Amino acid sequence: MNTKHLTVNALECPDCGDFIYSRTRHDYHYCSCGSVFIDGGFDYIRLGGRGLEKTHKLWEINLGDKTKQDLASDWNYKNDRLGTIKNCDIHKYEVKLISEKTPTETPSKETQVVRSLENAISEFQKAVKEYAAALDNPLLKELKNRVENAVKYLEEHDEKDRTKKSKGKA
Repeated sequence: MNTKHLTVNALECPDCGDFIYSRTRHDYHYCSCGSVFIDGGFDYIRLGGRGLEKTHKLWEINLGDKTKQDLASDWNYKNDRLGTIKNCDIHKYEVKLISEKTPTETPSKETQVVRSLENAISEFQKAVKEYAAALDNPLLKELKNRVENAVKYLEEHDEKDRTKKSKGKA
């Protein structure tokens, strides 16, 4: 007999250690300490809460013989026996880590500004090229040339600044 086991996507709370999962589409489910939530049931995954932008772990948990109907009934009748697995009970389940976001170094304000300018210049270049090609307008071609010259100028000065900084560190 081939028995199919129900698996859910669960979020591990970094504060209290609860493993929480959403039982139905609109089951906006919090952990016991209220730090994080998961929503969406089997239709989508939406996570939120304190600190999740920096770090979180998403798990796949095998609920054994439970069915989607069991989960929906638990939510509909507000029984709340399902949806949360305490850290001390997780060993009773088959679990698999499917996603982990770990803290990363935040770029400096200077780096963020440079990236933003680079993206803006790139988008502007694309737009100018598209307009120039589509309209074959001499004014747009001149503007395109000026933008390209400005970009070259910025790249040359950026390279000079990097060279100065690397010599200063040495």
